[in-house]
Amino acid sequence: GNKGYYALWQHAVDVSLADIRVNYKRLNVDFDLWYGESHSNEYVDAVVTHLKNKGVVYESEGAIVVDVAREDDDSVIPPLLLYKTDGSILYTTTDLATLYQRMKDFNPDYVLYVVDNRQSTHFKQVFRCAYQNGLVPENVQLEHIGFGTMNGKDGKPFKTRDGGTIKLSDLIDMVEASAKEKIKDKNDQDIDTISSMIGLSTLKFADLSNYRTKDYVFDLDKFSAFEGKTGPYLLYTYVRINNIVNKLKEMKITPGDIGLPASDVERNLFLKMNDLPDAINLAARDRIPSVICEYVYDLSTLVNAFYHTHYIINEENQEQQKAWMALCQLLLKVMTTCLDILGINTPEKM
Repeated sequence: GNKGYYALWQHAVDVSLADIRVNYKRLNVDFDLWYGESHSNEYVDAVVTHLKNKGVVYESEGAIVVDVAREDDDSVIPPLLLYKTDGSILYTTTDLATLYQRMKDFNPDYVLYVVDNRQSTHFKQVFRCAYQNGLVPENVQLEHIGFGTMNGKDGKPFKTRDGGTIKLSDLIDMVEASAKEKIKDKNDQDIDTISSMIGLSTLKFADLSNYRTKDYVFDLDKFSAFEGKTGPYLLYTYVRINNIVNKLKEMKITPGDIGLPASDVERNLFLKMNDLPDAINLAARDRIPSVICEYVYDLSTLVNAFYHTHYIINEENQEQQKAWMALCQLLLKVMTTCLDILGINTPEKM
């Protein structure tokens, strides 16, 4: 093709990827490979040739298509389009080429697509075509992990004030600014770092705490509160217990054996911590992170009940104090495990 056009296209790709990397870095997200759609373009011809050799490709109203419908389908599944009438390729074509490349390069057991629910028919077409025509072995699991949309208070997809689609960078700015406003009186030199952690906890917990496939309303005032089922509430709980542990360390207290629960509050904590493996397994099996959100919120509620009924710093019984210190350290470990899974970092103070 035209070298000038290619150079212009490559520049657009480089600029876009650089901006995407900045946003993902702010979210504390990184990838081993930054493959875009164009990385699979070289495999398009091989995929199309493979399908033609299978005898499944035909022309329909000027477009080149492959049938993927089945007799037992509950709804109409239209043919997969390889080429439009003008000869250009579509996402279906490049997604097939991407699968071809992934089988060739990685020999995976699972290929998971975390994409909007509205693409369910698209992925059903792509997966069927790939399986039926030998592009992907039957023992490889292809899965579309669909999710709902983030909506505004009007119930419609979240927009800017002028009606445009809100940028991720602007959304991050919004939650960080809200957090900074709430803690501005702390006059802490680390206020930017702490407000970033709180803001991101607001955004991530709001998104992940809702059932994955459901649309939800993003209410900044609600999700940024330090009380209720929110990210900031979890961080506040974590910091509260962490402060106790640090204070005990300053007092030269060392943790002892946790032992049997001395109260119903402690017993409830033990039982809830024992549920952690089940929560993680369920969340992983069903691809539902809201299970972890629900678990860590329930745990935090119990932790705060423990905090308000047990005066650990002033406890005169040293053995009991040491036991509670060990319990606090265990609680921090469990909370950190959950928050790490959710991609939420924990501050040392708030």
